[in-house]
Amino acid sequence: MCRIGWWWLFDRKPPPVKGAALWQEWLARGVGMIALSGAAQSIFGAGMELPDFHLYPPRLPHGLGANLLLGLLFTHVGAALFHQFIRSDGLLSRMWYGR
Repeated sequence: MCRIGWWWLFDRKPPPVKGAALWQEWLARGVGMIALSGAAQSIFGAGMELPDFHLYPPRLPHGLGANLLLGLLFTHVGAALFHQFIRSDGLLSRMWYGR
């Protein structure tokens, strides 16, 4: 939701080049992110240290989203293991293909 709001309100990227393939647009966005972060010199061989990514603005919402997804993953796996081994209701065997 925050990402959509950011995209609508603040992201002022130029329009795509006519006739460019979709993969080229994706690649251009990735290269742009590397250039904006200051990591290009380190990645492409200038021998400099990587920048402090904690100071890079998109890091906060990206980090929060990643932590939320990890929390959901661990909760989901934990609940499946709870059902299998504590409640002993055969959840994992019911989830398996062909049964």
